[in-house]
Amino acid sequence: MSFCIVSCHPCTHFFLYILQLHCCGVSNYTDWIRLSPQRVIPTSCCLDPNNCITANYNDVYHRGCYDIIVEYLEGNMDLLIGIAVGTALLPLIGTILSCSLASYIKKSKYDVMN
Repeated sequence: MSFCIVSCHPCTHFFLYILQLHCCGVSNYTDWIRLSPQRVIPTSCCLDPNNCITANYNDVYHRGCYDIIVEYLEGNMDLLIGIAVGTALLPLIGTILSCSLASYIKKSKYDVMN
């Protein structure tokens, strides 16, 4: 399987990810009806994007994306905490190593170059 990336647009990647969540709207599909100017449910909410009539509410996902994202984050909290701690420790380790290097240089009394 090969992929060809034509352009890199963060918004496009976000919508591709939303398609994989199998959800529609924030709380449910009625968010699109209430908030979109055309009052139309997008085809990204369809159970089957190739064969979908968005006016038929049985053809669209009923769960909202907020609940699904919260469940995903809660299910992967250990991983998220590990990434946060690891990211916070990297500068601390760099600071400790630079201080020990400075201490080593000071103790070895290198000649100062003018």
